[in-house]
Amino acid sequence: MPTLSYDKKDLLSLIGKKLSDKELEEIINLIKPNVEEMGKDEIRVEHCADRPDLFGIEGLARAVRSYLGIEKGLKKFLVEDARMSVRVEPVRIRPYIACAILRNFKPTSEAIKSLMNIQEVLHETLGRKREKVAIGIHDLDKIEPPIKYTAVSRAEKFIPLECEAEMSLEEVLEKTEKGRKYGHIIRESKLWPVYVDSRGIFSFPPIINSDRTKVTEKTRNLFVEVTGIEKKALLQALNILVTNFAERKCKIEAVRVKYPGKTEVTPELKEEVIQ
Repeated sequence: MPTLSYDKKDLLSLIGKKLSDKELEEIINLIKPNVEEMGKDEIRVEHCADRPDLFGIEGLARAVRSYLGIEKGLKKFLVEDARMSVRVEPVRIRPYIACAILRNFKPTSEAIKSLMNIQEVLHETLGRKREKVAIGIHDLDKIEPPIKYTAVSRAEKFIPLECEAEMSLEEVLEKTEKGRKYGHIIRESKLWPVYVDSRGIFSFPPIINSDRTKVTEKTRNLFVEVTGIEKKALLQALNILVTNFAERKCKIEAVRVKYPGKTEVTPELKEEVIQ
């Protein structure tokens, strides 16, 4: 079960009500997680694996608001109609994808920290250390459509995140920290998965994003892409991420995912019974 740390000031701001440490701890424990430590600035919470919607600070705050009656009933999120499409070509090693756009992102330190945290905890839990699901988050305005998800030779090149020089995909696995850590997931495949736009590769899942599309303090719109081997898990990961950032006033916009012979629209936010 994951144990996660949260900024207490940010959590209370998202809850929208002043609570004492004792009140906050009691409410969180009643919801389902367990508070392990209540510090001056941070709170450490042990979560149950069956409630990944509570892993992010925004999801935890939403649950507290519901308990307090600040928000009544199941919260509904508006998803704006798709304006962008991603064409999917057969990728045997990671055949499924789901995408979304988040507009009006405000890159505060709290928002960027939350974005990084939820991405990593979903990788470790739902994603089974990226083997089942991997998430890429990009500056939408640095992507030049059309966008395609495809499989390419390991000799193809791009500039990985936080690197200055162009590398082949093979070199990315050998020379970068993420490549050495996660390369085993795809190593045995002849062709490797990538997202490309009109300028070339901008994501190499489940390894690393491109430096060209990285999120910065100037980013205002996000392109979120999820790839994997289990469709239900990747759709769940996408839904958690986009609804969390809707809590920070981002607008969720759907994306058309065009497989050979069929088109899907993601995210699909619908009510589900938790088993």
